[in-house]
Amino acid sequence: MKLKALRLQIILAALVAWPLVGFAQTSMPAVSEFAAGKTPTASLGIINSLTLPGYAFELMLGFNQGPRLSVDSAPGMVLVPQSAANSNAVGFTASFNLANATATDRTFTFLAPYYASLRVGFRVLDSNDNVVWQSYQLLVDIPPQLPPATLTLPHQSSWSNQVFVPVYKNNQVVLGPGNYTLEAEVLGTPAYSVRSAFTVGIIVVDPVLPPVGLH
Repeated sequence: MKLKALRLQIILAALVAWPLVGFAQTSMPAVSEFAAGKTPTASLGIINSLTLPGYAFELMLGFNQGPRLSVDSAPGMVLVPQSAANSNAVGFTASFNLANATATDRTFTFLAPYYASLRVGFRVLDSNDNVVWQSYQLLVDIPPQLPPATLTLPHQSSWSNQVFVPVYKNNQVVLGPGNYTLEAEVLGTPAYSVRSAFTVGIIVVDPVLPPVGLH
């Protein structure tokens, strides 16, 4: 009986250990949960994300006060960045982050030093995927003898880029009412990009007329 009990214990121990035999544990890239307005993507340990301050923006225009922008139906939240205050512009700031969560440095190649100096470009597309605004210029004539520029993203580090997206600037509406997509992309290779959707509405505030005097 003792021999049979010993054999049973050996068999049970083998059954418990069997799923671990011949298999190596693999770790998947960790992707944190993001709040609304932040879209994460991950590929081979490279994690990129795009953060907006909200989803629905309302541009309020009036005759007796400057333009204002509310976010997600919160009239008390008015975004007028100091960097754009002197140019009569209102909009929002978006942030792009590219993290190298691997154990290897990553090298990126850019067609021109101009693109390498920016690293990341931002574009706003309308509902028909037409580009209505972008943060950078497209270089048409790049000298063929110009060597490409390279940048290295060290392992366990990240790049962060911010951009001010104007909704109203220099007394003109830049983004009219509608549905839009903000796209951020590395301006080199390998290419990484991410998108986030948002909407814009316009509210025209009636002017406050002075009282009419009695004659």
